[in-house]
Amino acid sequence: MARVLGANMYADAFLVAFRLPNTFRRFFGEGAFSAGFVPLFSQRYHGEGGLEEAKKFSEEVLAVFLPVLFAFTLIGQLAMPALVWVLASGYAGDPDKFALTTDLSRIMFPYLMLISLVSLFSGVLNSMHRFAAAAFAPALLNVAMLAALLMFREGGSVTATALAWAVVAGGVVQLGLTWWAARQAGISLKLRRPRMTPGVRQFFRVVIPATFAAGVYQLSILIDTQFVSYLPEGSMAHLNYADRLNQLPLGIIGTALGTAILPTISKFVDQGNPDAANKVQNQALDLAMLLTLPAAIAFAVAGVPLVTALFQGGEFTAQDAIVTGNTLAIIALGLPAYVLVKVLTPGFFAREDTKTPLKIAMVVLVANVLLNFALVPFFGLYGLALALMLTSWLNCA
Repeated sequence: MARVLGANMYADAFLVAFRLPNTFRRFFGEGAFSAGFVPLFSQRYHGEGGLEEAKKFSEEVLAVFLPVLFAFTLIGQLAMPALVWVLASGYAGDPDKFALTTDLSRIMFPYLMLISLVSLFSGVLNSMHRFAAAAFAPALLNVAMLAALLMFREGGSVTATALAWAVVAGGVVQLGLTWWAARQAGISLKLRRPRMTPGVRQFFRVVIPATFAAGVYQLSILIDTQFVSYLPEGSMAHLNYADRLNQLPLGIIGTALGTAILPTISKFVDQGNPDAANKVQNQALDLAMLLTLPAAIAFAVAGVPLVTALFQGGEFTAQDAIVTGNTLAIIALGLPAYVLVKVLTPGFFAREDTKTPLKIAMVVLVANVLLNFALVPFFGLYGLALALMLTSWLNCA
């Protein structure tokens, strides 16, 4: 993507447009949804009702979740110019860039609904300790985007539009895989009439604070995007490419461990065995740091050479590599904290405590905004990266 699309207006427009459904996906779907769904599904699955009770609960949640997602997607399509302005008002000064960002956002916004449904089926699979399909599903999005890049190599708006359609195609394939895997595991969900059953009410009691907690974190990302939209052209792309490398150990280690330990900790908590739950979490912390610290040191010390080797070429210049590499080196100093947070938060969610992460997230949000105002005017993109690094350690602490 760096070599074909580069770090320019078209890359910035695509990445901001992609951030919109991705932000709401994390806000609506993955984090908050898993925090509420997995412990409650696990209670039923390991309880007296077993698989049938867990399946019934899943169908009740799906019946309410699906109309909400559909309505939200429709509203998003109608209000897209306003949403893009809220996300990146700095682009409003360039009508072509703003129009392209709006068009790409409209194409990709249905991905929100698709990937939120993927989160539901992934939650079912993870609760049953079947991790393979849910863990592999995101790779299908990458395959779809790579196919678009190979077929539309000319760059500019043509490649950016092809990538946007590839995101939607990737969401469809991801949903197909996780639906099939859940069916193979014995969970074939049927559509019911939406009803506020006791199970759904319990789900919302847990998920609403978690949604606000996830929303505070995503709001922090939106604020960062606003700051970046006022920086020189290509800044959004530089930040994204740096973050891609930083997300590699975070996804492979932090997110994977957090996903894997949540059902196990939930089970031990439900059984009244906190010592076993703590042992699982401590083992995860040890393993996380064993794998993360070398990656963080490598990124911090050799950010520019790594980015040059991986990305430089085609539309991605040597100057782009230097800016991206330096940004990576700063962000990577917070990588251990990012991973630790992913391993620490399941301990709260397993105990149905979503209020503590919410309070922490609000403190971190305020700190992030203050640091952005203090650092970005003087250091530009590097100041924003420094603010991200410092707030990740605050969040961890």
